[in-house]
Amino acid sequence: MSTVQLAVTSAKDLMTPAPISVRAFVTVKEAAALMVDMGIGALAVVDGENHPLGVISQTDIVRYDREKTDYPFSVSEFYERVVLDSSDKMLGELHMENVDATPVTDIMTPVVYSVTPNISAGDVIRKMLEKRVHRLFVVDDMGVLIGVISTFDILRHLEEVGV
Repeated sequence: MSTVQLAVTSAKDLMTPAPISVRAFVTVKEAAALMVDMGIGALAVVDGENHPLGVISQTDIVRYDREKTDYPFSVSEFYERVVLDSSDKMLGELHMENVDATPVTDIMTPVVYSVTPNISAGDVIRKMLEKRVHRLFVVDDMGVLIGVISTFDILRHLEEVGV
C-alpha cells in the first residue's frame, strides 16, 4: 500500500476557520433553514462563550421529523411514490412541515468530537476513522470553537497533492 503525504501538517492547516454554528435556543426549523441556505450538513451547537455543546445534523432533523410524523403510507410506498412521482424533478431541498419551536438541544447529538489546532493531520484522520464521524471541531486551549474539519476538507487537500 502506498503512502500519501499530505501538503498540510496540522489540524489548523486542514480546518475551515470560524465555522457556522447555532446557539442552544435556536429552533430546529431555524437550524434546518440555515443548513439549506448555507449548503451544509451539520452545525455545531454552542453556548454563549462559543463552547461546543453538541452537533445538529440533517440526519438528526430527518429522524426527528420522522418520529413526529404520522405518514399515511409505508416507507416502501413512500420511496415508490418518490421515484414514480419525482423521476423528472430534482430533490435538492430539505423540506419539513412538522417542525415546531423545538430547540436544537432537544434533538442534537450531545457528543462533540474535537481536536486542538496543533494535532497532526494524520491524527485528525485517525480520530475521524476511529470515531466514525464526518467532522471534527477544532477548539482552542479554552475550549472555544475556532474551526471544523470535514471529510470534504481532507479530500480537498488530497486533491491538491494530486491523489
